[in-house]
Amino acid sequence: MKIGLLGGSFDPPHFGHLGISKEALDLLNLHQIWWLPTKQNPLRDNKSSDFTERLKLSQEITKNEPKIRVMDLEKNLKSSYLIDLLEEIIKKYPKNEFFLIIGSDNLINFHLWQRWKDIIDLVKIVVFERKNYIRAAKNSKTTVFCEQLQEKRLIFVKNKKYNISSTQIRKKNEA
Repeated sequence: MKIGLLGGSFDPPHFGHLGISKEALDLLNLHQIWWLPTKQNPLRDNKSSDFTERLKLSQEITKNEPKIRVMDLEKNLKSSYLIDLLEEIIKKYPKNEFFLIIGSDNLINFHLWQRWKDIIDLVKIVVFERKNYIRAAKNSKTTVFCEQLQEKRLIFVKNKKYNISSTQIRKKNEA
């Protein structure tokens, strides 16, 4: 099976997450999308909301989407690094082909992620455009590295733009 992996804080999950999941299913001819809420983003100082609550909200927003599964695979993992989660997923589901779905804003600093080159070895990375980030993403250290590889590991997609973010929602709720 071809499976897209959409990781993140999902703090809170919103229709933008849902929209890119549906687009990825169609554009990449995927069988499923797995949402992978993280316990804590290692690159952020601020604490995320309760992990169990974010899982529950993610399950609620995807309940009518049979091809989108919310996975709590990081729940018992001792690490918050994506590479450790990917290695666990691939060991547990070796017959599947995985695609990591990220926004162009995340690609800009992807080279700061723990063992980022190993992530590129394990999965193809699918980059969805986010407003005002695509130029920097296409010139990023990760893009330059991937262009030197024999096999195409980085896929940029043209997608509908979703003018929403979890950060915006949290700030609105705090006001």
